[in-house]
Amino acid sequence: MAAYAEMDDLLEWLGVDAAALDARATTWLTRASRVIDEVMFNQYDATNDDHVDAALQATCAQVEFWLLVGIEDDVMGTRGGGSVMGYRAPRLPVLAPDARRILRNAGLLYTGLSLS
Repeated sequence: MAAYAEMDDLLEWLGVDAAALDARATTWLTRASRVIDEVMFNQYDATNDDHVDAALQATCAQVEFWLLVGIEDDVMGTRGGGSVMGYRAPRLPVLAPDARRILRNAGLLYTGLSLS
């Protein structure tokens, strides 16, 4: 899967130049895209410009969140999770609040079964 955003998109989102970013930011864009893809739950349409823009913005917002909280604590599962019979399950990555708003406003955030 290709990332929903590129380095130039992230630099513009953050309002910084490349020197201000961690060298791993490109990898983080790919990881963030996987998180965004998972929460959109197959609602994304690559031919819909609004969907493309929302996925790009949400991906950048996710990376920005990781820059603030630390990616290791979020993606690597070190913040804990549930425990069943001694097995400690890794915790899923947290969706950045800004990414959640962007996807929800675009109608891309999967919120469960619709009964209508």
